[in-house]
Amino acid sequence: MGIIAYVDQEGHEPWVGASGYQDLSRTIEIGVGDRFKIGSTTKMFTATMVFQLVEEGRVELDHPIIDYLAPEWAATLKQVEFGTEITVGQALSHRSGIMDYTSSPQLQANMLADPGAIYPPLDIFRLILDGSANFLPGEAFSYSNTNFHLLGNLVENLTGKPYGEVLHERILSVVGMPVTVLSEEIFPGNLDGVAHAYVTFGTRLYDNLEFSGSGWAWAAGGIYSTVTELGWFQNALFAGELLDDPASLEAMTTPGQNEWYGMGIMVDEPGTLAGQCYGHSGYAFGARAHSRYCPDRQTTVTVFFSVDGTRETGNLDTLDRLYRAAFDPNDG
Repeated sequence: MGIIAYVDQEGHEPWVGASGYQDLSRTIEIGVGDRFKIGSTTKMFTATMVFQLVEEGRVELDHPIIDYLAPEWAATLKQVEFGTEITVGQALSHRSGIMDYTSSPQLQANMLADPGAIYPPLDIFRLILDGSANFLPGEAFSYSNTNFHLLGNLVENLTGKPYGEVLHERILSVVGMPVTVLSEEIFPGNLDGVAHAYVTFGTRLYDNLEFSGSGWAWAAGGIYSTVTELGWFQNALFAGELLDDPASLEAMTTPGQNEWYGMGIMVDEPGTLAGQCYGHSGYAFGARAHSRYCPDRQTTVTVFFSVDGTRETGNLDTLDRLYRAAFDPNDG
């Protein structure tokens, strides 16, 4: 339905373009400055703040994360299988084995029945008490949004401030990202210039902006941004403007025992054009965001696209493939 893209290569002026429509009415064209939900790309922001705390000597990657959480969060994690053994580094790299709260049937039923409901992050975390661990911490890799829910509370507890406030202080104001916000700053009455996307569940078509994202996505996927500001964040992160120690970024971008995920950053296979690329992707009910920095080409690319919900899988798969083909002419 709509697509926005930003390309910034060293030695050239940045380029940004948009095509398509902002919503299903197809009367308003999507614009280069429209905001959209970046979904799990939020995890890069959360991981950056955690590594800032590591550099300040307030967090150790090999230390159990339970010791850095607020009392109510720690009490809940203590009830989770192997919860006391999960380290900060295992949460960052999705090697904790903890259940993904988005797979909770209760959450799914509640969200479809009342998409706009506000969920305190702790209530979302407690949903995993009905499940069990996937494996012993450190034993394997399994992508779980719950890891970054925990890391969000770590950030709040150690700073003594709400996650959104810390996000503004430590990243958004430093980089200069005036329109990037956490979802709670958009809903319910600040939706002008925000791109819609649609998804079908059962027989009903849902607008992704019906799902406020407040609480349930939070530190794992609750940020709204633009392709340009997302590109600025990527540039600042990889230029060393947000982290002082080069070892921090190296840890974030090193997969270790996993082929495609470091600590809060996805690691792409080297393409024939772009070389090695780093960043994150996110999905939010019919919309996808991609953000990549490719040091070999000194290029940052951010892309957002939305669908109308009627042919979602085919449309998104095709667009994902076109995105990859932009870097690798042998892919498709």
